[in-house]
Amino acid sequence: MSNLLKRSIPIILPLLVFASFRILLEAPHWFYGVFIFLVFLSILSISHLTGKIKSQEKVNFLIAPLFFILGSLIFFIFIENRIFQYLFMIGAALMLAVQLENIFIYFNHPYKEKISLAIQSGVSNFFDFITLFLFYSSFFSFRIFLNITLLSLIPLVFLITILLVYENFWANGIFRISENVGGTTSESKSVSYILIIGILLAEMFWVVNFLPLSFYTNALLLTIVYYTVTSISKCYFKGETESKVVKRYLVFGLFLIGLVLGTAKWK
Repeated sequence: MSNLLKRSIPIILPLLVFASFRILLEAPHWFYGVFIFLVFLSILSISHLTGKIKSQEKVNFLIAPLFFILGSLIFFIFIENRIFQYLFMIGAALMLAVQLENIFIYFNHPYKEKISLAIQSGVSNFFDFITLFLFYSSFFSFRIFLNITLLSLIPLVFLITILLVYENFWANGIFRISENVGGTTSESKSVSYILIIGILLAEMFWVVNFLPLSFYTNALLLTIVYYTVTSISKCYFKGETESKVVKRYLVFGLFLIGLVLGTAKWK
């Protein structure tokens, strides 16, 4: 029975998330109730899906799906077009199912030691990018539609960013690296990098806010910066410090930023 329940979680939880979004379409005033319900449901589902492991490990596995759900929920309330609302609901449910299926495979696939870490890191990279875009877009929306001050939003940007950078580093095995990096252990130095990236993105949030661009474009710029700096940081900890590797991420990041700015509609 327990195994059957674990197998069904990647299906049941996304359906319940979809149903919760559907409720919000008809009863937006239930937002806080839905928010609390989804937090509780996520914790319960991930706790059961991960089985008997250390509490810290459970938290690590919980961060990505929980923040994806919450980011999607907050982003959802700013979508006005009914067709886009349904498309977003379906897309969010399907992507959550992929996340949960990945966790299920990690704990239940017979060859998990060979394949799961690669899957986990790849899925984490993708979903952290999507999740941060959802949160950053929502924060810019708070600023525009709810007139919330920048000083109130910056701590939230910093907190969400460092938590997802931490999750990304963990999923990519940064904390498992035992070699010394730059004279200190990689684990202690990675914490410094996490904080620096959080501060950088919080400052970028402040700066980008003054650009005459849509909040979607602003959020995309921040997520590109996140992708670039985290990718370079992970290469550093893994010892892949060749100049061509760093240049590749820098050039790609700058290209994406230029592409976004060049095609964006300036107000």
